[in-house]
Amino acid sequence: VCDDDSRFADAAEALLQRINDALPPPAGTGTPAKRGEPPLRTTIRRAIDAEEALWLRYADKGGRASERTVWPIAFSILGSEELVAAWCESRADFRHFRLDRIVAAEPTGRRYPRRQRLLLAAWQRQLDEDGMG
Repeated sequence: VCDDDSRFADAAEALLQRINDALPPPAGTGTPAKRGEPPLRTTIRRAIDAEEALWLRYADKGGRASERTVWPIAFSILGSEELVAAWCESRADFRHFRLDRIVAAEPTGRRYPRRQRLLLAAWQRQLDEDGMG
């Protein structure tokens, strides 16, 4: 990739960010927690609506815990598993976290550096490239 290409890509990304910043939030965001909704789901939903990073404690299938800061962007279902799609800061990539393995989730007070809509589009492109979309 030549220098001009990366400059154009950066300029396009900045322009998209400015356009998205000026748009109103998408319909359906900011929805209140549903009656009887588990607190963990409410915490994640609020973080998505506020575009706020979360600190997670997550247990893998062997029960080993890890701590991560993520930018949750969507709930997803794969088979019978409920997942949270998020950008993981420590992996610098999109990851899926099983809801039943999230041990704890706390808001960080930090907004995502990119708008949720842009993250969703990038996540979808990655799924498409991986043949999963």
